[in-house]
Amino acid sequence: MLSRYRFFLQLQCSSNLATLEHQPFDWNGESIRTLNSLRSLEPLDVSFEDLVAKLAGFPRMFVEMDGSFVWRGEFDNHVWQIDGLIHDQSGNVQYVEVKGTATWDAWVEFSNLLVEQRDRLVVNLVDRGVVTWVSEIERILWGRDLQNESTRV
Repeated sequence: MLSRYRFFLQLQCSSNLATLEHQPFDWNGESIRTLNSLRSLEPLDVSFEDLVAKLAGFPRMFVEMDGSFVWRGEFDNHVWQIDGLIHDQSGNVQYVEVKGTATWDAWVEFSNLLVEQRDRLVVNLVDRGVVTWVSEIERILWGRDLQNESTRV
């Protein structure tokens, strides 16, 4: 299944100190739970070089050494595409900007490259000033929750 909406997200890693706020936030007409602070964000669990090498191994993925990438595919006679930019500092990936549409399987394959523990992956909705768990966004975009479909890593 393709995502219900086009997305423009900033993927980051949370610290163990991150907690959810109780005030819901409206995103695409649905309520999401938000994290308590931007101070709880950390670099991702992968180096720039390792992430570029892993992405370059995906079929139909084009990656440039400046960190930009495009990944395309087809599903049920529809073309999907994820493109974005890897932001690094001192060898660590600070965050990854991603936008587009994708199938659930492509999203999971891509997002699993970013962190060793999936429950630390968060989404920064920069234009709204809100940070939330990736599972909140997945619930809205695909109607799925990976954490409830399989054992958490």
